[in-house]
Amino acid sequence: MAVATIDHALLDPLILPIARQPVEVCVMLYLGVQYRLAGLRHIRGARDGIELSTRLFVADALAFDAHSAIMAHNHPSGDPRASADDLSVTRRLARAFEAVGVTLIDHIVLASGGRTSLRAAGYL
Repeated sequence: MAVATIDHALLDPLILPIARQPVEVCVMLYLGVQYRLAGLRHIRGARDGIELSTRLFVADALAFDAHSAIMAHNHPSGDPRASADDLSVTRRLARAFEAVGVTLIDHIVLASGGRTSLRAAGYL
């Protein structure tokens, strides 16, 4: 299945505010038909990490009747490169979403030093 190209400028108002937070924050955007925003969730963690529940995200996706989702989180360190944990979470979440008919369009890592799209980097 082809994944739509999403204009990141449209996402920026929803995700950029977390880029400079002093703790890790995750934003999950749930999209319905025609990629319209159906719901979102913010999860706040600690300076050095965040506990993310695949089960919670799948439950949200089903509750919002989402067709796709976009995940974003920040790195308070200022380094926008994806960590090994980021890649693992992305793969696990993409598989879980796929099992219920939801496509993970992208996982974006934000930091004061820029942003990394895991889709653009070839991880999705």
